[in-house]
Amino acid sequence: MLLPNSIVITKEQAEKYFGKEDPINKLLEFKDAKEQYKVTGVIEKVPANSHFHFDIFASMEGLAHSKEDKWLESNYFTYLVLEKVPTSKPLKQKCQPLLKNIWGHKFLS
Repeated sequence: MLLPNSIVITKEQAEKYFGKEDPINKLLEFKDAKEQYKVTGVIEKVPANSHFHFDIFASMEGLAHSKEDKWLESNYFTYLVLEKVPTSKPLKQKCQPLLKNIWGHKFLS
């Protein structure tokens, strides 16, 4: 879990902002957010075959709108962390009632 006002950056961004210095626990300030964020991790560039690309990944933990219970108004992906890789049919069967309750119709085919 990320802490409020923390960020994970790619090695490329670390070099851009901090040169050869270790960026961990250093602060970056974003003009639009008018807040400082502490670097808590550095990663390799996300592979091209991922749907999720970023250079800087900021924690939403401190943002009020991240705690709103408005499922249909978000622009965020939801991920599940599973202990075992399930077959898709049982997983879909378990998720269908939740999704139907939220969206009002069958969502997964």
